[in-house]
Amino acid sequence: MAKEKRTYAASPESFNMLGLYDEVYSLYEEINEASERIMQANANPHTGVYQRGTFDLHDLSLSTIKKILNPFYAKNISLFTDEYEKMFVNTEALRNVYFVKCNMDIDRKTHQYVYSHKFYPFKCFPETLEYIAVKILLTYKKNKNPSLTFDDILKDINFRLEMLTSQAWSERKVDLSQEEIPFECRQLHVFRSLHQVSCVRNSHDLVPDTRILPLVGRNKTGVRLPIHRCNTCCRDFIGFESYKLFCGEYGLLFFERITDEDLSAMDFFGFKAESKLHRMGYNVVDGQLSEKERRSILTMLLETNTMRYSEICSDIEKAIRLFQSRPNYMVAVDKWRRDLEFLGNYVMDQESRDQCQTIVLF
Repeated sequence: MAKEKRTYAASPESFNMLGLYDEVYSLYEEINEASERIMQANANPHTGVYQRGTFDLHDLSLSTIKKILNPFYAKNISLFTDEYEKMFVNTEALRNVYFVKCNMDIDRKTHQYVYSHKFYPFKCFPETLEYIAVKILLTYKKNKNPSLTFDDILKDINFRLEMLTSQAWSERKVDLSQEEIPFECRQLHVFRSLHQVSCVRNSHDLVPDTRILPLVGRNKTGVRLPIHRCNTCCRDFIGFESYKLFCGEYGLLFFERITDEDLSAMDFFGFKAESKLHRMGYNVVDGQLSEKERRSILTMLLETNTMRYSEICSDIEKAIRLFQSRPNYMVAVDKWRRDLEFLGNYVMDQESRDQCQTIVLF
């Protein structure tokens, strides 16, 4: 995605804060799939070797990329400008934009050139979308103001995106004590990629929505999370990477995760997808949760009546029985045992406080 070296406000983090991460990542995958098809079309039909050392935007790829990008700019024009009602990707806007990086090597046996390619990482893609928007607006405005430069428009768009992102950041944090909604343990389907969700592939009735989720260990504080709702299947979902970014920005979110097959196959030390304790975010994988975070989840499960003390203990004790004889899991087993001890002490302390209150009342 070759562009001039400048500073862009568009990033995975800013688009996530604006509730656009899943949409933009889906767009990124769609362009990569189209680029792959175009690359295959440029390959030698007999050897499969690519005929180009660079990915030139010829007529076929230009029309394909425009068709993919135009709906995004039509829907999200307010991100970049309030001067126009419509934006269309033009050929000039795609100049110097590459979605595939090609390498050229020489085959030692045949002494022929062999081309390979890889896609630019997603972290570059939001900047590319902003770059294209700047080029589009530059062609629109040049007629009235020939002295206008790329940097002039980039500065305006950067300011606009930074303002919208800052506003979204402040609006996402919620004081739950002022929200007149009863607490409930929300279920959200968590998918690796919105582009692969069956609701998207089958053109179901999808609408953007929000859900307020409590923050683990933060008393009466929540986050208004942008989600997708399928009215056809009656289910809510969010992308896994988007969810991780929100956790990184605000902290652990308290909800029940309904994962796709890819995520369910991950090794969570015995807590499979059918375990509610695992679905609520508890695990002992190194580097994922601190001791304080694990215990905040456990106490929140009890305080909100999401799980009973006996249910939590049963899940953890089962994991200990399964893994206590495996040397590689000794650290995990030690964490489980210490968490069980913490839970026991916590419940006894709660019972003592309740008894003291009862004595005072009578």
